[in-house]
Amino acid sequence: MSRPPRCRGSRPGRPGAPCESDMGSGTIMGVMMIMAVGLLLCALAALGQALICQARARGAADAVALSAAAALLYGDGDDPCAVAGVVAERNQARLDACVVDGEDVEVRVLVPTGMPIVDAAFGRSRAGPVPCR
Repeated sequence: MSRPPRCRGSRPGRPGAPCESDMGSGTIMGVMMIMAVGLLLCALAALGQALICQARARGAADAVALSAAAALLYGDGDDPCAVAGVVAERNQARLDACVVDGEDVEVRVLVPTGMPIVDAAFGRSRAGPVPCR
């Protein structure tokens, strides 16, 4: 049977006393665990922010495409892409692309995320009249 290693600096008469070199190591592990949990929470918050901006971009793209298609169909000569730009600004988005294809309008809008890794979330939408059968 082998003997447990003796630590330098342990007091005689106290065989279960911890080594002095191990003192405080639990504190370091606790700090590391708290930092890891904090980093995980920050990553989850950033992911949530990106998902919220993506949903806002899709909603803004739908509104922009519908307003541009309505301007094309019912407008008095208004440029549908100009109308799309105004509606995008009112939805706190930026019109990135606007294509008129016959009676359909396809748009792409960008919504800023405020994060350094992902600058903006984008949404696409297409709107136009549907033929009745």
